[in-house]
Amino acid sequence: MSAAAAGCSGDCQGDLCCAVGVFTRAQLAVQLVAAKFGSDFVPPKATGIFADLSTNHWAAPYAEYLYREGVVFGCDSRNFCADQAMKRSELAEPVLKAAYGSRYQPSKASGLFFDLNKADPKSDFSEDLAKRNAIEGCAADMFCPNEKLQKGEALQALNATFNAQPACRLGVAP
Repeated sequence: MSAAAAGCSGDCQGDLCCAVGVFTRAQLAVQLVAAKFGSDFVPPKATGIFADLSTNHWAAPYAEYLYREGVVFGCDSRNFCADQAMKRSELAEPVLKAAYGSRYQPSKASGLFFDLNKADPKSDFSEDLAKRNAIEGCAADMFCPNEKLQKGEALQALNATFNAQPACRLGVAP
């Protein structure tokens, strides 16, 4: 798969994934499958699970595969919202469930970051991923859960979790 097809290029040349820009739900689906199974893995054809995601969309087979595996869900009961920018708090759960199984539940957040709401299950996943050194806070004792997730952060988290390169190499814009 080309970097452009993986949705992570455009501002870099060749097979480089630039660490600039926000990371979308569609990019997560493709990059998560590539990190777990290798960039040559091709999921089954899309069947139209999500109302807003055409079966011809470049990320549809990946999103539907991860949905069937219990790793990702739609942005609501019918839609995937492929082009929606992810928040920092939304990365950890699908990454950890892809790595350790769809039933994986981390331990409760201990308060590593004061801006994570311990009552929110996303906080448990975010803190777990941080404790694995796969993602960093945005500042001392802060996670900034509602900030948009940057491509570089997402690709580094995938690389650290799966010890594999994403579908395209991480680089910087020329």
